[in-house]
Amino acid sequence: FVHVVYDYFQKVRGDSYLEKWNEWLVEDWAGAYIAKLEPFGLKIPRWFDLAKERMPWAGHTAAMLAFAAWPLSYWRYDPPTEADMDWFETKSPGWYERYGAFWNQYRELCDPQQGTIPMQGFDSLPTLCRVCQMPCVFPNLENCHGRVRTHEGRLHAFCSDACEFIFGESPHRYLHAKAFDEIYDGWSLSEFIRKNGLLRADGKTLLAQPHLDRDRMWTIDDIDAIDFEIKNPLRVMAEEGSVAS
Repeated sequence: FVHVVYDYFQKVRGDSYLEKWNEWLVEDWAGAYIAKLEPFGLKIPRWFDLAKERMPWAGHTAAMLAFAAWPLSYWRYDPPTEADMDWFETKSPGWYERYGAFWNQYRELCDPQQGTIPMQGFDSLPTLCRVCQMPCVFPNLENCHGRVRTHEGRLHAFCSDACEFIFGESPHRYLHAKAFDEIYDGWSLSEFIRKNGLLRADGKTLLAQPHLDRDRMWTIDDIDAIDFEIKNPLRVMAEEGSVAS
């Protein structure tokens, strides 16, 4: 999410997060520091190449999901402008093809009169990694490294080879952990918002908003009208028998 904050929440733009990551991590840390210490036994982490492969798109995918799930949070932010989107395409050619349609639709759905939230545009909520708790959608939806495994009769999602390996090293550390969608499986979105105190002092207006426009704020009545249910995708997979072991 550092990628999201760096690229999506600045107004005066310079280098992209990917450019800084390549400079600081690939060139400075891995190339100019760790590589010189390899004769003494220090090596670049085994998952570094995987991180490099995911980096160009992972942050943009994370931003899409974070903004889509805005009612679950407690902050406000404006969506990218046309100028922002042009900057993304310049820095990451192919960005518009992958994410442009979502953001165009998102801007329309900022208005509560539309009666729809972006999460309704996905077939289901993404599975959450048992180890890092991040959604299993990286680097992007078309080339997702996520997978689901069965361990001791329970389903576990993993976002990558690295997290699955970490789980396998000491699974007992994670067997009793529950992800967000397992805890709130079957809850309505409005129930989640009420029970978690995500309303303002008036008891009606949501803390979170998909924009900074004070004239069209979302209320709990808008969420009630949507009637969105939080569903655990692992449970749905098990019921449909679509789980790979």
